[in-house]
Amino acid sequence: MTNRPRRFSATVVYAVTVFALSGCANTVYPIASGSHTTLPPKCVEKPRRIAIWGNNPTVVNAAIEWYQQSKCIVIERAQLQAIIKEQQIRLTYTADDDADVLRVGKMVGADEIVFTEASSQSAISSSFSVNNYGGGGQTDTVYHMSVAIRMVKIETGEIYASGSARTGVAINNPEATLLYLTGSALGRAYCRTEEGYQWLDERGCFKE
Repeated sequence: MTNRPRRFSATVVYAVTVFALSGCANTVYPIASGSHTTLPPKCVEKPRRIAIWGNNPTVVNAAIEWYQQSKCIVIERAQLQAIIKEQQIRLTYTADDDADVLRVGKMVGADEIVFTEASSQSAISSSFSVNNYGGGGQTDTVYHMSVAIRMVKIETGEIYASGSARTGVAINNPEATLLYLTGSALGRAYCRTEEGYQWLDERGCFKE
């Protein structure tokens, strides 16, 4: 049995169709956490120039789309790469790059850098079932995945918001799951709990 992923509005939360050890697909929600200090005005109120950097192109592209839908000005990755090449900066796509990426962001006129990081652990899962017609088994590669995001102000180097989301069970659709995790991590980071909003993984950011 397979349930289709369901999308929620507001801060964008996704359901993930995952692989269960019984061989049946179920719909679950990313497990998210996050916090922020004082958030900047929304981009529709005061445009911000944002550069997005990360170790996984799927997550980077998902974050770009999220910010563009929020009416933010997203700096083209090609602009960042051009400066990196010009300055002969060698990056490792780890936290050691942060200072260099912030410097490049300042050079292209960004107000903030959004650092994204995806991680994945794979395993082999086997299942076996028996019915009136006999039995059978199957073997799949399954994954435990997570996405972590930090929003950093260029001028001060302050991390003003962060969010993360992970799968609570093994999944067998990693690319689609990265999209869902990115949306959930971003939504959780910007959920304005200080204004009476609440966060539920299955519902997102909402106010009663």
